[in-house]
Amino acid sequence: MKEKRDSNFSLNPIQFLLSAILVVALIVLAVLSLTTANKSIEFSVESQSATSQLEAATEVRQEIFDYDVSFGLWTTSHIPLSQLLVARTPLLQSLGVNGSPGVSFAKVGNAQLAQLLQSSDQLIAKIGPGYFPIKLQDKYLVTSLSIINGLTSVARTFASPYAAAVDNQINNYAKSQRTAAGWILLRVLVWLVLAAMLIAWIAISFRIKNNRARKEMVKSQQSLEQARLELNLAHDTVIALQKINETKTDFVTTLNHELRTPLTSIIGYLDILKDFTAVGNDNEFQKYLSVMDRNALILNELIESILFLSSLDNQELIPDPTVVDLVDLCEATIFDQALSIKEANVKVRTDFVEGQFYSVLGSKTLLAQVFSNLISNAIKFSPAGASIDISFTRYESEAGKQSVSVEVKDQGFGIPAVELPHLFTKFYRASNAVNHEIPGSGLGLTIVKRIVDLHQGEVSAVSVEGEGTTMIVVLPFAISPVEELVIGKRQDVLERAIKEITEGPVEELMSITHDVGGAIGFYTYVKESEELISLSRWLKRNPSADRKLIVAKRSAALDMLNHSLIEVKKGNES
Repeated sequence: MKEKRDSNFSLNPIQFLLSAILVVALIVLAVLSLTTANKSIEFSVESQSATSQLEAATEVRQEIFDYDVSFGLWTTSHIPLSQLLVARTPLLQSLGVNGSPGVSFAKVGNAQLAQLLQSSDQLIAKIGPGYFPIKLQDKYLVTSLSIINGLTSVARTFASPYAAAVDNQINNYAKSQRTAAGWILLRVLVWLVLAAMLIAWIAISFRIKNNRARKEMVKSQQSLEQARLELNLAHDTVIALQKINETKTDFVTTLNHELRTPLTSIIGYLDILKDFTAVGNDNEFQKYLSVMDRNALILNELIESILFLSSLDNQELIPDPTVVDLVDLCEATIFDQALSIKEANVKVRTDFVEGQFYSVLGSKTLLAQVFSNLISNAIKFSPAGASIDISFTRYESEAGKQSVSVEVKDQGFGIPAVELPHLFTKFYRASNAVNHEIPGSGLGLTIVKRIVDLHQGEVSAVSVEGEGTTMIVVLPFAISPVEELVIGKRQDVLERAIKEITEGPVEELMSITHDVGGAIGFYTYVKESEELISLSRWLKRNPSADRKLIVAKRSAALDMLNHSLIEVKKGNES
């Protein structure tokens, strides 16, 4: 319980009391700030009123200057009396008196200004409307100058009292605000010092408790992490032991079935041969030897598969990789298994685009093993009269990666869907394959997957029970420099061939087709090359052939070439 209280983040009584004092001090500062703000508002109202008076006085001063200038222009006959009265009207309105001539100026606050305005009105009354007569200018020159100078003097000093009052008010307010701000600043500083002391005290206390709690947490985390690692290690050990046990069980089961059965058969027939006396019955003797030989081959194949898979498991990279054409490799494998295909009475068909490359970078020997295992499996599980279709496809993934896909499709009894995920496990065999007593070690597809993995590819299976199984192998596409050069020129070569045959004279068609046929054959147009060379030979054998027949054969050859050109363009676009 003591550790729990020590690690609890709470204030002690002294810290709580000091916090309460700081809160009260903060409230007092807020009230003082509010009072100062109210005083500022009052001064703002007063300053606005004084400023308005100063602005009004400044405006009157400007109007006095305007009237003074207009009065001078009128007395020198530059403007008529009407313009002078225009300048006089706003001045009198600002001074708050009636603008009619001859009115009393008693209400004007400035006595000198009132006297000057009255004098100017008297002069206006003497002169009358219109311009100031030139002949009277000398007569009233002294009076005019006196009025003008007086107005100038009054205008200069008219707003000075208002400005002095505003300045005095601002200075007094500034002094009072300076004093109030000093007291507020002092209180704020005291409050900040106390707050800093409290915060530092609380922070130190919290830090001490936090460090204690963190150490306890680290110890707990270390204990949990240690326990987790031990659990993971135990879990991994259990999983590994389970896999080893499963592999061991599968291996023992496979050995029990795949080794014991052939050995039992061999031993049994050897016992028969020991007591064999019918030497003259050579057919029966050969039959026994054939059974023994077949079972010995099964044993040998199983041992070879185990050794081969073991060698693959020890490899991380493909030794001396080269560019391998998968179509050529597949057709070579089909040729090697021709006898098995014939005995099983099945057909093997390949499907690919003529002239397109299906090459990958890897080991020809290992990839040949992939085709051998897939094709032999398809033969083994296909009924008599069935077909095995092997298709090649070039495609580009969303990431822009070129790949080659090979699909080997049989028409066997298929694989149960629940067993597909285990298909590439060592020694695993589908239940229906075991039930149909189809021989096998359960290592063939495991070897295929390991080889495909070494080539950075993928292998999968799609199967429907009663319809067959499709094995799909996807490998990264690769091409040799020579093939790349050929691909780059195939379209141009074909276009030139079409142009030469089209534009060449009919009489020279024999030599043209011979030359063109040989040229395009180098660029993988095998079928087209053979057709053109065949046409050239026909023309040589029939020098007197009808011209219409020759033209028709040329048209047929051009149709064939144009069709190939369309296919090449599609391939280039893809």
